[in-house]
Amino acid sequence: MDCNTVPFLWNYADRFTLFDNFFDTVIGPSTPNAIAMISGQSGVTQWVKHPALGSNYTTTNAQLPVTSDPQPFWGSALDVFTPPNEKQPTESGGAPSTNPASNLTFATLPLSFMQNQIVNITNNDLNPAFDLLDVQADIKKIAGSPYGPVNWGWYQEGYDLEPTDTGGTASHLSYIAHHNGPQYFGYEANNLGETASHLKGLGDFYTAIANNALPAAGGVFYVRGGYDNLDKLVPRSPSPAVQADFPGNDDHPGYSDAQISEALLADSINAIAGSPYWSQSAIIITYDESDGLYDHTQPVIRSFDPLGVALDQGPRIPGIVISPYSVAHAISHEAAEHGSIIKFIDELFNLTPLADLPDEAGARALGEKTYGQKYLGPSDDMTPGVGDLFSAFDNARLTGAAAPLPAQYAMIPAAQVVSLPHAGGQGCRALQITPTDVVNGVVIDPAPQDFNPRPSTNPGTPYLGGWPSN
Repeated sequence: MDCNTVPFLWNYADRFTLFDNFFDTVIGPSTPNAIAMISGQSGVTQWVKHPALGSNYTTTNAQLPVTSDPQPFWGSALDVFTPPNEKQPTESGGAPSTNPASNLTFATLPLSFMQNQIVNITNNDLNPAFDLLDVQADIKKIAGSPYGPVNWGWYQEGYDLEPTDTGGTASHLSYIAHHNGPQYFGYEANNLGETASHLKGLGDFYTAIANNALPAAGGVFYVRGGYDNLDKLVPRSPSPAVQADFPGNDDHPGYSDAQISEALLADSINAIAGSPYWSQSAIIITYDESDGLYDHTQPVIRSFDPLGVALDQGPRIPGIVISPYSVAHAISHEAAEHGSIIKFIDELFNLTPLADLPDEAGARALGEKTYGQKYLGPSDDMTPGVGDLFSAFDNARLTGAAAPLPAQYAMIPAAQVVSLPHAGGQGCRALQITPTDVVNGVVIDPAPQDFNPRPSTNPGTPYLGGWPSN
């Protein structure tokens, strides 16, 4: 599973907090999901408007829609617009990419969040002709909102100075640039006021929570991990190579550890539940990438990329809602995806759905006319089968007829968070849950004898002598 992101919304007035510990959703590698979590798409409307961007599949990373993990244009060697001292950080603080993604120019929640101040905010863009090309009508529509901007923040490990850095200098060593969705959009990354206000490091999130420093009016806040972890945990494997290569906390295979990733999630839940924000909060946990595990329910494919490859939907993945207002101990059968979280945010904060913004709606109509596909656009409206997550909430708790759940209901003992293995290694048994692949106490689909979960770090065949144990 891939646990990458966390939006956290809250409001003491007529809304409640969505702390969306958003660990990506739907299908594909991490970059499309990082983008989709704020846009409900991976660039299909930009491709429809600029068909040439769909033909670069074999030559560059600039193809649209985004289906791989290119580095952001902003911070790359091709970024000539941003002042040198204001450049976006790069992958692990390394050399800027010479082969980045395209500058993305379609509408996202960060654009919608500007509300009636959008003209003033976008006027500070360093190159509006390059960054605002495809959202001119959207800006006019959003500017007509009677509401002020929605507070938001993207808190990602390694983006700036972290508690694990030394010498008072941000190393960015744990930073995964291709997980930072807003960094792909010029109206965010090429607007110095926007980056200063909204793009932060992971440690900044916990500091803000501890100091009760989030805006009193509420907002939406995303939290993401990286190549390392702030708890200074190491994998339990006795293999020194595994301990060195897998300290990451975002549950991506190849560099992260599942239990360390669970600790990031627990840290985030505990921070919210232990703060004054809990009483107005909701935590939404979703996962990305099924790690090759197959779902017995066939996905419904809504759209295809220029090569005819399915864009959505993929195998089903877990989704969990934690809130004082949640339905407890229940399963919702409402279909949900990235667009569902966006839809929820739209309704909570009185935003025009991305799908209904004029530039996006126009591209959707053009996509249907040109490619015969009805759903080439954001999925937060005009798309069947996309719920809004409200089935996860208890109406009695929302209306005051029943008491909200206490914070202790959600919290995990801090000592347990940093003690590996969690829950004594009992896994699902600690919750009295029996996985569906356990029948009469026997795992019916065990890993093959020669399965090596970490072939690069521990090469060899597990059942042969000399293989370094994991």
